[in-house]
Amino acid sequence: MGATLPRGPRSRVLTSWGLIRDPYGFWLDARRRHGDTFMARAWNGDILCTGDPAVIADLFRTDHTQTRPFRPELFGDVLGRNGLLTLEGEAHRAERRVLTPPFRADRTRAFARVMQRIAEERMAAWPTEGEVVAADEMLAISLMVIVRAVFGIEDADEARAWADDVAAMVASIDPIFLFFPVLQRLPTRRWRRFQEARATLDARIRAEVERRRTTGERGEDILSTYLDSTYEDGSHPTADQVRDELVTLLFAGHETTQIAMSWALYHVARDPEVYARLREELDGCDGSAEAFAKLPWLGAVVDETLRLVPIVPDMLRTTTKLLVLGGYEVPEGTHVAFVAAMVHTRPDLYPEPERFRPQRFLERSFKPHELIPFGGGGRRCIGAHFATIEARVVLGTVLRAFDIRSLSEEEPVRRNVTMGVRHGVRLHVQRRHIAVESAA
Repeated sequence: MGATLPRGPRSRVLTSWGLIRDPYGFWLDARRRHGDTFMARAWNGDILCTGDPAVIADLFRTDHTQTRPFRPELFGDVLGRNGLLTLEGEAHRAERRVLTPPFRADRTRAFARVMQRIAEERMAAWPTEGEVVAADEMLAISLMVIVRAVFGIEDADEARAWADDVAAMVASIDPIFLFFPVLQRLPTRRWRRFQEARATLDARIRAEVERRRTTGERGEDILSTYLDSTYEDGSHPTADQVRDELVTLLFAGHETTQIAMSWALYHVARDPEVYARLREELDGCDGSAEAFAKLPWLGAVVDETLRLVPIVPDMLRTTTKLLVLGGYEVPEGTHVAFVAAMVHTRPDLYPEPERFRPQRFLERSFKPHELIPFGGGGRRCIGAHFATIEARVVLGTVLRAFDIRSLSEEEPVRRNVTMGVRHGVRLHVQRRHIAVESAA
């Protein structure tokens, strides 16, 4: 038998408000008060919260029959009920199997050149010397990357139209909808705005799916692979399944990467030693996407960014049977939050956790339950490798072509389930001659 669950914050109002307003601050304060693992009461239920790697390791070892997603109805009316974020049990396992092929490492490596080309096209409009808002620029790049990856669209105007509709839907998702789902049933102006944006994107997706199925047109994109996939019973994805999965991929596939790249540029620009070492590494390679994907210091910069500022500070599951996690006896039906904001700031794992220190990832390796920006176990983000390669390629392309200097002080701010940058990371940029020379 395991230990009983420890108590923690008791006020549902204060807990919910803290998680909406300042989740990083809430989690670190709660850890100081209650330790690494505790029960918290929130509007969405009572939750076992943990930043203890031992508890998380046991959670990640569970299979698809032992846990399910946390309150999938919260996302059901936002993203749909047939996507990986909301499916559970055998349905989730089957869906993950058919979606895995386009995210294989070899497919991602082949797509890296497209990522680089998209970044170069966006940077062509940057001033030779002047100011850019990194969050806006990284959003434009990441939107085009995910649209190209999902749909394989080559026409620039059509791709921009898709990107605009995706951005409009994501921007209309108010985090309060997810913390207070009753608001999804009320005719508020915010909810109507979201419904209109979602309907526009839905119509575009359904029309494209119908066109592909009617014409038989296929390519190397995710949609083509998905349409031709079969489940174990021989069936193909239905129209609703395709719609929900594509919306989920479009939502999750660009915003987290955009935010991570913005934070990386912010921290690099503010740390002369990190920047100098990165500049030396970038100038010493051939400037190709393939080279950027393999550079160790650039990879460490991306990893350290995801550690220091986890874009999703906490992730949740619900037990479907009695489990023992890290020595705690966890009853069936218990909500469990594994909290990156607590794990990633443990001094025993990450000395001087408040410092941006990429070399820690070259000094040692971390176990899957010690570095969790993409979750873990059977529900780990299916696009994790794609996202990290995109971040490396885009950051390498930007920083080899431009000198940057930070113009804004930043802090995290809640967007929806993600944490963005409050002021957008304003940068002074100056084009470098090395980019011109290498292209000649």
